[in-house]
Amino acid sequence: MKGFRVKRVALANVGVIQGRVDLGEFDPGITLITGENETGKTTTVTALRCALFEKHDARHADIRALQPHHTDLSPEVWLDFELSGRTYRLH
Repeated sequence: MKGFRVKRVALANVGVIQGRVDLGEFDPGITLITGENETGKTTTVTALRCALFEKHDARHADIRALQPHHTDLSPEVWLDFELSGRTYRLH
């Protein structure tokens, strides 16, 4: 059995990230998400977890927490991943 691999991630209107940010294609090896404090690293990981494991309902507390403060913008995540040798796209 082949494993799971994140291939590409883009986010829009997630926490401190306003507008669309494409993190690009991830290397098949180890990928690090680095940056200054309060630039969205933890928020990015939380958004990935929500995209993969939470019911897609805007009323869910974790998803509401991703919404940029003092806005009515909807958080969005685009995720390309590989599972058991097949590529999938999630939005």
